[in-house]
Amino acid sequence: MSRIRTVIQTGSKTSAVTCNAYDSVIQTVNLTDAADTEFQFVVNNSVIQNISAILISTEYPSLTGNSSRAVTLTGTSGTANITVGGVNYLATFTTNLTTSANNFVTSHSAALLALGITVTANSGALTFVAATATFPTIARTNVSGDLSATIASVTAGATTGSPIVDLVSYVRGAMTVRVRNYGVSALNNWVRLHFKITHN
Repeated sequence: MSRIRTVIQTGSKTSAVTCNAYDSVIQTVNLTDAADTEFQFVVNNSVIQNISAILISTEYPSLTGNSSRAVTLTGTSGTANITVGGVNYLATFTTNLTTSANNFVTSHSAALLALGITVTANSGALTFVAATATFPTIARTNVSGDLSATIASVTAGATTGSPIVDLVSYVRGAMTVRVRNYGVSALNNWVRLHFKITHN
């Protein structure tokens, strides 16, 4: 297992990331960028000095694609555990199923994102997306009341596009990097950049 630290971007694809290290990997949010598009974001890093050598290389998921599963909440009261990859995440009925699903995302999206899984809500349905060809095990268990969920089968999404990451500029304590999709199709996954810093 690699000992190189991986930092996962949160928010949007242009959100700044903090990674104070000489050798590390940064993983972007999940992307849906069209062909021939690009974006930039800042990497705050206290290691960077006015005179540094910074090497950046691109890593893209070596997978056949990402995958998603829809989990639709049911019931009118109580709580239920949504189990993702063996870990329980509690859903609580509040007002209606739409509000309950939105609250689930607010409560658990950060913890799931740290595992490389994104979750979104729409009208009482939760959609989990992972950068794996086969989604981790997902289940539901009623805890109280009648809150439960129906779980759809795994839906595969193609990993496409041809990303490249390069250094735009740097100053003491930060660098700006650019991600470009120079392929002929959209990016449908995250992109990782691996950087190494040395001082002249």
